[in-house]
Amino acid sequence: MNPVAASMVKHPGDYKWSSYRANALGETNALLRHHDTYHRLGLDNHQRQQAYTGLFEHLIEPDDIRLVRNAVMCSMPTGDNRFKEQIESALNRKVGYAHRGRPGKRRGI
Repeated sequence: MNPVAASMVKHPGDYKWSSYRANALGETNALLRHHDTYHRLGLDNHQRQQAYTGLFEHLIEPDDIRLVRNAVMCSMPTGDNRFKEQIESALNRKVGYAHRGRPGKRRGI
């Protein structure tokens, strides 16, 4: 959706370098190979193409895009506290944004 967001095209299938036509319409492109995630969208090509097309039915809000991009750049999960706890349990370590700088002095020691 980056070319659409940048107003280069109105639809992702209109962008020359997009894989949309291969993934959504089944057009053959010798440069592309479907990845495992695409194959998990359905049991056959028709189901996969329908599911892939469905991913483009609703636009993602710009604030949500920024949230996800920031999380990806910082390798941090996005989600509620329950999801964060599940990630921490699976990784056996804390995740999230840490406070910058050295820790403050502890009083009364």
